[in-house]
Amino acid sequence: MRSLSITVVVASLVAVAGCSSSDAAPPAASAKPVVAASGTRLHAKLVTGGGAREVVGFHDSQRNEDCTFQRAEGGRMRCLPVTVPYNGASAFSDPACTIPLVAFPQTCDDAPRYAIKYEPGACSAPPPQELHELVATSGPRYVQGPSGCTPLPVPPAPSAPAVLALGPVVRWTDFVEGKETVVPGDSVSERVLVGDDGSRQHLGFRSEQLGTSCNFETMSDGVTRCLPETARGPVLYDDATCMKPLAVQSNTSCAKFELPFWLDALGVSTCRDIRAVYSVSSSFRNPGTSDVIQLHQRSATNPLECNAGTSYRVSIVGGGLRSVDVDVTGLLPAVDRVGSGVERLVPALVADADKAALVPGWYDTERDVDCRFALASDGKLRCLPTSTRATLFFTDGVCKSPSRVAVLSEVACTGFSGFAFVASTTCPITRRVFSLAGAPHDLPSGSTETSPGRCAAFPGLAKAYDATEVDPAQFVEGVELPE
Repeated sequence: MRSLSITVVVASLVAVAGCSSSDAAPPAASAKPVVAASGTRLHAKLVTGGGAREVVGFHDSQRNEDCTFQRAEGGRMRCLPVTVPYNGASAFSDPACTIPLVAFPQTCDDAPRYAIKYEPGACSAPPPQELHELVATSGPRYVQGPSGCTPLPVPPAPSAPAVLALGPVVRWTDFVEGKETVVPGDSVSERVLVGDDGSRQHLGFRSEQLGTSCNFETMSDGVTRCLPETARGPVLYDDATCMKPLAVQSNTSCAKFELPFWLDALGVSTCRDIRAVYSVSSSFRNPGTSDVIQLHQRSATNPLECNAGTSYRVSIVGGGLRSVDVDVTGLLPAVDRVGSGVERLVPALVADADKAALVPGWYDTERDVDCRFALASDGKLRCLPTSTRATLFFTDGVCKSPSRVAVLSEVACTGFSGFAFVASTTCPITRRVFSLAGAPHDLPSGSTETSPGRCAAFPGLAKAYDATEVDPAQFVEGVELPE
């Protein structure tokens, strides 16, 4: 069994080791020292603590503003400050309806200073077109209608989104561009953005066997592999036992559906649902002589069942059908999700909120849990367990019981961690962490605080865990500082 090393850099962060065999457990991982990520203009913002060191962004010393590398014009990557999307205006700040207003969600952060106008497109991520400054505005608002530009008859409600006026265009070239480079590895290479000023930021991974970008996910067999960045969905089979994969049906409106690989999954976003990865052709090849092909598909509720699917007339086969070629699962790099180190926090691939993909994070060897840095309830930055957001309930009807339970919104893709968090409703947003005990159980009723001092009763709580708040001091404190 061959050992592989993967250099993972969140601006050159960690290294992981694995094995290319899909039917064997990956070996233990190892860590390597991190390197600097700052450039002459972009200065890295770091969080350190417990042996962890990660880059959380940059400060543009020339523009005196924080930024992160984001998609910009023509597919380029630039270090841009916080932006909001602008896709057309429904209101204006002037009586001629020439100065659009841009709405943005009210958060604990400062108001955004820029808006990005996107090109129209059918895919979920249309390319950016223009970058605009945002300008503070007050006074009446106007709308364009059948009678021309007229004032809004009713002032906006207090709960309405905040707005800024769309200002002048800002040149893309005013921001540092990052160009992708590849740090070679045995089986998985790292994709790194190198800024024009010498700054560095982790971008992603690349499978050398398949020659394509990949993301780490835990597949249905429990093994963590680097899967191609491509479409996922059901596979269509040629037989009634769903043992002979024949085709996939793709949506041709987006580029990712035309890539030469396919992730075999019953859904499009379910965690740990990927059973296999296939190479696929650009078109469909009829394997028989019959005028009609009957294709089958695994049951969405029971993968062991095989259901009769759609009948296709060979002479008019279409609808995005593409032939399945080869199962390439055995070529996918497999790794240990948790690395190694000498201090309390060691590098790990951890769940990113409710997404399927795993991202570079940390493993707390003392608490035996994956963690990521966030603001804890004591106001300090700490490596808190990667857990699921929950609603906290009292077991009585008036929010007075000493016992409380938590109902989870969703279990993270890396599995049940034994923790849940409740976010504050005031700024700055902090997280209270709760330890979950026992098996989930149903309660006839409960109550929760909808706002400070207000209690609401709820009949019937399903899948509730007994919850005990954890002292945040039990988790590693981090310090944010410039490099």
